[in-house]
Amino acid sequence: MAKKNPNKNYCSFCGRPDSEVNLLIAGVTGHICDMCV
Repeated sequence: MAKKNPNKNYCSFCGRPDSEVNLLIAGVTGHICDMCV
């Protein structure tokens, strides 16, 4: 598995980076994108 860039935010559910989604919502322990909501 490729290492993820620690400076980029990723969806905690599907793993998509913020550059591939329209909206990334930050939570206390992770993020969720608009496609997973």
